[in-house]
Amino acid sequence: MTIRDAQESDVDGIAATHIASWRVAYRDLLPKDVLDNLSHKARCDLWRQVIAKQTSMVIVAIDGDQITGFLCSAPARDADLDRSHVAEILACYVHPDAWRRGIGSRLWNEARQRLGGRFSDVVLWTWRDNALARRFYERIGFVFDGTDKLAETYGAALVEVRYRRSLAAGAMK
Repeated sequence: MTIRDAQESDVDGIAATHIASWRVAYRDLLPKDVLDNLSHKARCDLWRQVIAKQTSMVIVAIDGDQITGFLCSAPARDADLDRSHVAEILACYVHPDAWRRGIGSRLWNEARQRLGGRFSDVVLWTWRDNALARRFYERIGFVFDGTDKLAETYGAALVEVRYRRSLAAGAMK
């Protein structure tokens, strides 16, 4: 497996991974019709724009010629955080066919190394009821920082929780 910067030619694989992971991970969180109608073209357009803007770091995990996961980060968006010192993981998804193979951890380790040269901390938002994601983030050293918010997302009212961890040398992997 290789981890590298995403390229425009990766958008099809990123979109496919994004949709497949949503359909499995969020099946008990979002309405079925929302998950059934996720648009591959819309996701391709989204990721094409993100990669072209170059304001976010997007890295992909590739196994053979297949994208098996991706991670996107940028300076933190929250007003209570110092964007010059705090990064945010905006998206971290692994294709469900590749879950529990260490791909998410490898993506995180690569992102941690890259972000550590510029930022002191990193945050991310996840849904409170997304137990699988929360366990993963806690295993790699993220801690719920007490911040939450109600979000109306795709026809569902979900509580988002913010996780944070240090990027300092010696901080838990």
